[in-house]
Amino acid sequence: MPPSLKALLAAVVLGAAAVVVHLAVWRRVARAAQTTRTWRWLALVPPLTPIAAWRAGLRGAAVAWCVAVALYIAVRLLAPA
Repeated sequence: MPPSLKALLAAVVLGAAAVVVHLAVWRRVARAAQTTRTWRWLALVPPLTPIAAWRAGLRGAAVAWCVAVALYIAVRLLAPA
Protein backbone atom coordinates (compact mmCIF):
# COMPACT_ATOMS: atom_id res chain seq x y z
CA MET A 1 0.00 0.00 0.00
CA PRO A 2 1.48 3.41 -0.95
CA PRO A 3 2.33 5.81 1.88
CA SER A 4 -0.11 8.43 0.61
CA LEU A 5 -2.97 5.92 0.84
CA LYS A 6 -1.96 4.99 4.38
CA ALA A 7 -1.92 8.66 5.33
CA LEU A 8 -5.32 9.19 3.73
CA LEU A 9 -6.83 6.24 5.61
CA ALA A 10 -5.29 7.42 8.88
CA ALA A 11 -6.69 10.92 8.32
CA VAL A 12 -10.16 9.56 7.57
CA VAL A 13 -10.19 7.31 10.64
CA LEU A 14 -8.82 10.02 12.94
CA GLY A 15 -11.20 12.60 11.49
CA ALA A 16 -14.16 10.33 12.18
CA ALA A 17 -12.85 9.67 15.69
CA ALA A 18 -12.49 13.41 16.31
CA VAL A 19 -16.10 13.98 15.24
CA VAL A 20 -17.34 11.19 17.51
CA VAL A 21 -15.31 12.55 20.45
CA HIS A 22 -16.65 16.05 19.76
CA LEU A 23 -20.24 14.85 19.82
CA ALA A 24 -19.67 12.75 22.95
CA VAL A 25 -18.06 15.67 24.79
CA TRP A 26 -20.82 18.01 23.65
CA ARG A 27 -23.45 15.59 24.93
CA ARG A 28 -21.73 15.36 28.32
CA VAL A 29 -21.44 19.16 28.52
CA ALA A 30 -25.10 19.59 27.58
CA ARG A 31 -26.15 17.22 30.36
CA ALA A 32 -23.77 18.52 33.04
CA ALA A 33 -25.49 20.25 35.94
CA GLN A 34 -22.76 22.91 36.33
CA THR A 35 -23.05 24.12 32.73
CA THR A 36 -24.96 27.31 31.99
CA ARG A 37 -27.26 27.50 29.00
CA THR A 38 -24.85 29.79 27.16
CA TRP A 39 -21.95 27.35 27.48
CA ARG A 40 -24.17 24.49 26.35
CA TRP A 41 -24.77 26.28 23.07
CA LEU A 42 -21.18 27.47 22.76
CA ALA A 43 -20.00 23.87 23.14
CA LEU A 44 -21.41 23.19 19.68
CA VAL A 45 -18.60 25.32 18.22
CA PRO A 46 -15.64 22.91 17.96
CA PRO A 47 -12.88 25.24 19.28
CA LEU A 48 -15.03 26.08 22.32
CA THR A 49 -16.00 22.50 23.17
CA PRO A 50 -12.98 21.70 25.38
CA ILE A 51 -13.34 25.05 27.16
CA ALA A 52 -16.99 24.34 27.92
CA ALA A 53 -16.09 20.84 29.09
CA TRP A 54 -13.37 22.19 31.36
CA ARG A 55 -15.77 24.76 32.87
CA ALA A 56 -18.30 21.97 33.45
CA GLY A 57 -15.71 20.00 35.42
CA LEU A 58 -15.19 17.40 32.70
CA ARG A 59 -11.40 17.58 32.61
CA GLY A 60 -10.89 14.15 31.05
CA ALA A 61 -13.37 14.88 28.28
CA ALA A 62 -11.62 18.17 27.48
CA VAL A 63 -8.24 16.43 27.28
CA ALA A 64 -9.67 13.62 25.11
CA TRP A 65 -11.10 16.18 22.69
CA CYS A 66 -7.76 18.00 22.45
CA VAL A 67 -5.83 14.77 21.90
CA ALA A 68 -8.21 13.58 19.17
CA VAL A 69 -8.00 16.86 17.28
CA ALA A 70 -4.21 17.12 17.76
CA LEU A 71 -3.72 13.62 16.33
CA TYR A 72 -5.88 14.46 13.32
CA ILE A 73 -3.98 17.69 12.67
CA ALA A 74 -0.63 15.93 13.06
CA VAL A 75 -1.55 13.25 10.52
CA ARG A 76 -2.79 15.88 8.07
CA LEU A 77 0.37 17.98 8.44
CA LEU A 78 2.80 15.05 8.23
CA ALA A 79 1.06 13.31 5.31
CA PRO A 80 3.11 12.99 2.14
CA ALA A 81 1.99 15.20 -0.71
